[in-house]
This record gives sequence, C-alpha cells and structure tokens, in this order.
Amino acid sequence: MGNFKSSFKIVMKESVSHTWIALHRCVEANARLTGETFTSIFSRLEAAFLFKRTEKTEWPDLTQIQEAARQLGRERKLFLDELNALIQQRKREKKYGKRENSGFRLDEIYNKQSHCKIPKVGYWGWRKKRENKD
Repeated sequence: MGNFKSSFKIVMKESVSHTWIALHRCVEANARLTGETFTSIFSRLEAAFLFKRTEKTEWPDLTQIQEAARQLGRERKLFLDELNALIQQRKREKKYGKRENSGFRLDEIYNKQSHCKIPKVGYWGWRKKRENKD
C-alpha cells in the first residue's frame, strides 16, 4: 500500500511529467487493491476529468492530474473503510461461534482482489500492454 501513498505525494507537489507517471502508479495500486482493471479505472478518470491518456495532445494538466489522484484517494479510503468494517463484522461473528459465512460481500472482495494476477509493470509497461492489447 505504500506505493499509493508515495505516488500520491509526488502527484501533489511535482512537475507534470512526474505527476503523470505517479498517477499511473496510483491507478496501478488501486487496481491491485480493488481488483478493478487498470484500464477501467483510467477510463473513469478520463471521463470525469476530460483527458485521454492514449493521445499525448490530450494528456491532462497538473490540476487535472491532482484532482484525479484526489478522486482515487477518496475511492481508496471508501474501499478500505468498507473492507475493514466487513473484517471486523466477520471477527465478531466468529467470536460468537458463527463459523459459516453468511455475508458474501467479504468473499466477493477477496476473490476480486488480484494481487497475484495484476503485475507491477509501471507506466511504460502499461503503455506497452495497451499498445499490444494484452
């Protein structure tokens, strides 16, 4: 999780080129955490903040990058809050002897998280994967 925090700090204070790469790292970290695809997260950000990562002439400016990172930070916090609440609920259930899992949301989150399936490839790796349609 440190990757998101360190990249987020870069986005909030560096030059456009550094923040653009750091935003990619933030998206990558969120993809690993939530199990949502890198491309779908970026598609939402592109629509919300009116930029396109596939065309260099339409890359975002510093303000757009920072707002997109803030949005990712809010989404991340909501996701982690929900995950932590579900974990605490499950611990309470087990404490009182309920071993069978009746709430499937926690299982859904765990199954969706793809720590092993989503590689850390960084900005240039994602560009290469996108161009190769991998």
